[in-house]
Amino acid sequence: MTGFGISDLESEQGRRRATLAAHERVLTAEVAFLQDARIPPATNRWHFTTMGLAARCIQLQHAIHDGASLGYDDELSPTARAMLSSLVTLAYIIRGRGGKGREARTLAWLLHQEKSADALDRYLWTRRRQKKAALDAYHTPTRAARRAMVAEAASRGVTPAEKAGRRPTWTGLSDLQM
Repeated sequence: MTGFGISDLESEQGRRRATLAAHERVLTAEVAFLQDARIPPATNRWHFTTMGLAARCIQLQHAIHDGASLGYDDELSPTARAMLSSLVTLAYIIRGRGGKGREARTLAWLLHQEKSADALDRYLWTRRRQKKAALDAYHTPTRAARRAMVAEAASRGVTPAEKAGRRPTWTGLSDLQM
């Protein structure tokens, strides 16, 4: 049995430095992307909220970066990836053409989230972690509100956006493409 040698430690430190440098480049690129996106200043509650959420995602990613700098990079990587994906989703929705375009993209995302929640529920139910009746009771009000929202939008001629690509994502695009 061999021990953990100096070269192993140096290799690990080099990997950590490279990861932190890459993450810093991603944060810098996110801020540059948002600045270059020519997103108009917020003029309504919806737009102000999404811009606030985007700013919060970047703040949280900076907190993740600080935690990784202290040696918690392995534990924080999935969280950082989820925040990056959320920021990309917000930017994609905001860049929809006009209010109807943004609303169509928002509806597409909401319906995709419902499918994800259904898949999680099936997992919880089949693994006997939750009772089906409890899951159904928990989601019934949200599903009813979502159906009402989709119906109201449809009455105004707004339907969920079509996929823009062929990938198995809510947009059909990868995060990089979005």
